[in-house]
Amino acid sequence: MKMKLILFVVLFIITGTLHSQQEYISEANGFKIKFHSDWELEKNSGSMEVKGKSGVTDVYVVVKEHNDFKNKSINEVANDDFKNALLEQYSSLFDNLSVTQSALTTFNGYDAYRFSYTCDLFSDIKLVSTHYFLVHNSRLFAVTASSTADQYPKDEKLINDVLNSFVFTD
Repeated sequence: MKMKLILFVVLFIITGTLHSQQEYISEANGFKIKFHSDWELEKNSGSMEVKGKSGVTDVYVVVKEHNDFKNKSINEVANDDFKNALLEQYSSLFDNLSVTQSALTTFNGYDAYRFSYTCDLFSDIKLVSTHYFLVHNSRLFAVTASSTADQYPKDEKLINDVLNSFVFTD
């Protein structure tokens, strides 16, 4: 009986460790997101509110407040000018940019604009990236996941777990 109890406790601890997460809550911007416990977190770095990183894979949230977003929905913000500005900005940053998806969608039940692409990060490294843009309380949120083309398929479940945990709290 004692051996079964010890085995149960050990399994409980191992299971809890394997599935433990760290939750980032932004009271100032009204959102939360969960990262796996072994991911490295950077908080409030430049324009990024939070960034979770595991090897070459990262998921981050950027928040911008601007009068252009006041009392507007993502359907109003994600117009042709917005889309063209994104394309121009990313084309100037990366070589061989190829947009794989650019469309209004839903993201965790919220209206969003998805902008996905591949590009050359360096001459020998291809990057895969997806941005979900959302407007909430007059702020533009960019929830982004990126990784190398080689690593993305291996980390896809982890990436989706993190992305699917994003919610607004206000």
